[in-house]
Amino acid sequence: MTVNPARLYNLNSGRIKEGAVADLLIFDPDERWVVDKFCSKSCNSPFVGWELYGKVKYTICGGKIIYEDK
Repeated sequence: MTVNPARLYNLNSGRIKEGAVADLLIFDPDERWVVDKFCSKSCNSPFVGWELYGKVKYTICGGKIIYEDK
């Protein structure tokens, strides 16, 4: 999901290694949550009220946390 797309677009990314750009996503596949709000300009979704499994906990781009689930 990272190495081959990076190769296709000739990007120097897609791997975790010392000195590389820290673009990471930390995901909890077991966390249950109910959709009640989301980051969007739209105010509707077919998923409002649904219980879902798996949740993004952190998004790190360029070594900086740009999203943190609270």
